[in-house]
Amino acid sequence: MVIHSQGMRSTAPTRSPSRCRATPGAAGPTAVVVRRHGRLWLLGLALGLCSLQLAADSIIEQHFVVKPTTPAWQRAISVKRHDPDSGSSVVQVDLRVAATITGTLSVQNPDTKNAQSISVTFSTTVTLARPGRKPFLQVVPTYASSQALAANGYVTLANVSGTATASLTTAAPADLKLFSGTGSVNLRLDALKQAVEALGTGGKLPGAVSLGPTTLVSAEVWVTFHTVDNAVFDLYRVTIQTLEDTTIIDTCRARSMVEARRAFESRHLEMRRIVTILYVPDAIKAGYLLYYGGLRTVDRRNIEESCWALSTDEARRILADRHPGGVVNHLGLYPANRDPQTWIAVVHRARHFEYVKAYDLKEALAAFADRYPRNWIVRVVQASDENAYRLFEGILDPKEFVEIVSAKSTAAATEIALAQFPEHRVLNVEFSKSGDAVEPYEGTVSLAKGGTATDTCPAASSGEARKILADRHGEAKVANLRALGRDPLFTLYQGSISVPGVGNVTDVVCAKNAGEARAILVPCYPKGNVGGVTPVTDPGAIGAFRARISTGDGRNVIDTCWAVGAAAAHKVFTARFPEGSVRSISAFGSNRPDEYAVTLKGTYRKDGCEARDKGEALRILQQRFPNSNVVSVDEFEVIPEEAVYRAAINTRDGRTISDTAQAKTAGEARTLFLARHPGSRLTSLYRATDGRVNETFQAQIALGPADDTVQADSSAEARRILLGRYPGGGITMLKEATGMNRPPSRKRS
Repeated sequence: MVIHSQGMRSTAPTRSPSRCRATPGAAGPTAVVVRRHGRLWLLGLALGLCSLQLAADSIIEQHFVVKPTTPAWQRAISVKRHDPDSGSSVVQVDLRVAATITGTLSVQNPDTKNAQSISVTFSTTVTLARPGRKPFLQVVPTYASSQALAANGYVTLANVSGTATASLTTAAPADLKLFSGTGSVNLRLDALKQAVEALGTGGKLPGAVSLGPTTLVSAEVWVTFHTVDNAVFDLYRVTIQTLEDTTIIDTCRARSMVEARRAFESRHLEMRRIVTILYVPDAIKAGYLLYYGGLRTVDRRNIEESCWALSTDEARRILADRHPGGVVNHLGLYPANRDPQTWIAVVHRARHFEYVKAYDLKEALAAFADRYPRNWIVRVVQASDENAYRLFEGILDPKEFVEIVSAKSTAAATEIALAQFPEHRVLNVEFSKSGDAVEPYEGTVSLAKGGTATDTCPAASSGEARKILADRHGEAKVANLRALGRDPLFTLYQGSISVPGVGNVTDVVCAKNAGEARAILVPCYPKGNVGGVTPVTDPGAIGAFRARISTGDGRNVIDTCWAVGAAAAHKVFTARFPEGSVRSISAFGSNRPDEYAVTLKGTYRKDGCEARDKGEALRILQQRFPNSNVVSVDEFEVIPEEAVYRAAINTRDGRTISDTAQAKTAGEARTLFLARHPGSRLTSLYRATDGRVNETFQAQIALGPADDTVQADSSAEARRILLGRYPGGGITMLKEATGMNRPPSRKRS
């Protein structure tokens, strides 16, 4: 169905969700459409938001538009709440914000001597927030561009715009409560004042960019409710990440996403990191069947279970995941001669005991609190006495590593690397690149007046070099192209050239000697006069520049040159193409020495540590020396003479490690750790031999009531399944979902 503000028309039913639209300051929606089970009903026409009797699995969207307005502005978005008395509940809310900023910018290069590229950003911040101003979403529509401006150059950018969108899906109880009830809730939509910034080659350029007389910000907000009928049970599928970093799946029938989440949390209390919960509409048509099986649990109980799954293998996996360590003895489809119904239950579970390894009581309590709410933990006590440190020694084999150094030759690179790492040996040296991947290239070009000449240019690739030389000489053919970056016979020469109408310029070429340099420069300036040619005394001061040029004969070409700055490069390009115009210039390389990759390796060494067993000693040495392999760990039959201190350390390279050391005092231990790990920070330090270290702790847990659903053909069978699922508990409420949808059995299907 397609609805317009002027009227409406019908098309064939589609899978699109129902929509309910509203515009702040306008009359509101023209119609509300709700979809249920592939059919569409037009529920109402009104000038404002209408009262709804919602069907199951409905999606209701409200749309708000803020017309282009000068920032900063604040708006109240009046969202119609969903009335739970209508027979359905909100189980998910989708929020989306789109904002656009438009305006006119004027950009000026404040440098009166040099051209430069100026990056401009023009933005604002639009925030959608709750009534208490806690943000839901924030978007920053931004316009960004880069302008190549001549010295004191100026440009006006008219009607520029930037757009940004953001979305959020929430099923948090507080948010569902916010949008449930009667009346409306006013969300805040604020647009901050516009912000502009200009960045040049030297950093920020205050005052380089200014705004036109009018800046406008517009925004759109979509608020979408996902609702389910309170009287309909449907199938939900969950994916859970366990404490052992494995993934398990489960299914259940429930009336809402919230009820399904309670059931999954009850079944998998110790693995509470729910990754996703998916609603499965028309589960039977999707291929789900009800399975029934028997299990032998890890505590040697024989129990019954039922579950919905897509296959026998998946059903077996689901039942095994519900009872870790158990064995599925038999499994099949639910018996055809029995009629399963959905039962709702509340089970009060018995207290149970659990164990964990921890460094101290505080850490043990934190570990138990990660699995259970703190109000369920009755007590935590130490259940072992394993606090005994010994000395260990490990043999360390340093790993190979590669160091990138700048040098003029392989020998020089080796010398530099060994100066930095004197205790290492060099395994290999490989050429890495020439400065910033820009190299000089040489090629033979065909001249327009006949004959050939040799020319050079800086380029990032051979393809780019071939095109540059061809464009420079009027689309000439280029032959014998080769890179000169690693040839020690070539160096940079500069020549003075006088060009009529331009004046004197200095051009730089790559050549073996001054005579060859002159031979390269003469064909590049057929109307100029080449004067003296001398070697470049400071190659590090010379940079490579790339320009886009419109030639006098109507071509658009790219050319490169070596020069001391953008202004000198601009003069060279003007002299090469006196009848053309230089459109843009940018730096794209340097003449730093070549880089070499030097592979180094240290020598075998030994080091000791204090630990309680070989495994812990291995972990400590691996963390202490991350660039070495621990070949072996041997234990000494020696007890540390001094107290052992243990520290948690944030290293300079961003790692978090644990280390041990003998010391007389905590201050002496701190000094030792900081000397062992320079530039690091100690986050904790304690005397391990006097405390509870890596002991076993026992917690007594008083589990909260389990809210769950089960499929069975009688209350007796439902009770047996639940008591097997929650051993030692007592069922305080068990009732059939009378009058609600019952899953079709094999007999009925």
